[in-house]
Amino acid sequence: MSTPTEVATAVKAAAPKAPAAPQDEITLIANKWKNKRGSLIMALHDLQSRVGYVPRESAMKLGHLMDVPLARIYEVVTFYNYFKLEAPGKYVISVCLGTACHIKGSAELLSGMEKELKIKEGRALRTRSITCRPYAAWAAADWRPWFRSTARCYAS
Repeated sequence: MSTPTEVATAVKAAAPKAPAAPQDEITLIANKWKNKRGSLIMALHDLQSRVGYVPRESAMKLGHLMDVPLARIYEVVTFYNYFKLEAPGKYVISVCLGTACHIKGSAELLSGMEKELKIKEGRALRTRSITCRPYAAWAAADWRPWFRSTARCYAS
């Protein structure tokens, strides 16, 4: 079984804070989605796919260009789990908290990683190198909890 220390050691290197989307990209996104009914989610998805999260400044600009109040944008961003309000770390450690993994101790694994890395679930280190977050089931927990770091999966 991998320990939280081994997980933290496996995920190294500092990464700079992700930048906000350039203003011209926000204008392109707004123009693409502005006059389409129910398109706010698609515009926000487009923004996040370019930057990795929804920066406040970008959300304000997008809302202004699409004639959508900032409060409405935040309603959508905070309602859907997909959207992130903070820049993710360069490395994202996701721990499966599906039923099978939970029964086999994944909550303790996530808690231990949070303590070892000194970060809270869903937050990134100040260096923006690592984000630790829970994840839905991967249908792979036949005998032990799973976690993944960016693109690699590990059984603990």
